[in-house]
Amino acid sequence: YRPLTPEAAVTTDPDLIVLTTRGLQQLGGVEGVRALPSLGMTTAAREGRVVAVDDIQLLAFGLGTCAGATALRAGL
Repeated sequence: YRPLTPEAAVTTDPDLIVLTTRGLQQLGGVEGVRALPSLGMTTAAREGRVVAVDDIQLLAFGLGTCAGATALRAGL
């Protein structure tokens, strides 16, 4: 896992943005993601393809990893 730089976000133009649940809440939801100068320019943000996964399930490797992968798959 590595944080995405604003330049990389625009350059790679992701089809999907995956954030932690807390991160998405702190940004103000999908509308907050769209308002960011970098992520707002991406196809994923414009089309609302933003998926939130529980912080621990996304960032920690352990018993919750499988549940996080399942949650991510459900969000697709």
